[in-house]
Amino acid sequence: MSCDISTLLIHVLPGMVGCPVDTEIPDTRPEGRFLRIVDAGGPGIRDWVLDQVQVTWEASSTISAADADELALHVRDVFSKLSGTQQDGQWICDVTCTRPRWFPDENRIPRYAGSATILMQNI
Repeated sequence: MSCDISTLLIHVLPGMVGCPVDTEIPDTRPEGRFLRIVDAGGPGIRDWVLDQVQVTWEASSTISAADADELALHVRDVFSKLSGTQQDGQWICDVTCTRPRWFPDENRIPRYAGSATILMQNI
């Protein structure tokens, strides 16, 4: 059975990246760093055993563009470290992550965006 990748990442990533993680930016935006995760679909289930999902992510910081950049590079490294691990009972077989790109938000808050493709084994 496929897992809800957003729920898994919201549970696992905060301790790894050191900032709040959610699928929505709260009405009262957190000061400092924030990581937004969006389930972007993906090719789907292969052979009913493996599920390949795509997520996009946005790493922002109210501190500075340099801080947002540092967070984005850290997020990319964290995604890479998920490969070959079990997280919340879900086996993550492989992860590929794009290089972060500059993408300031509409409120002029420094932000970088990227995407990750996650191959998971269905349990």
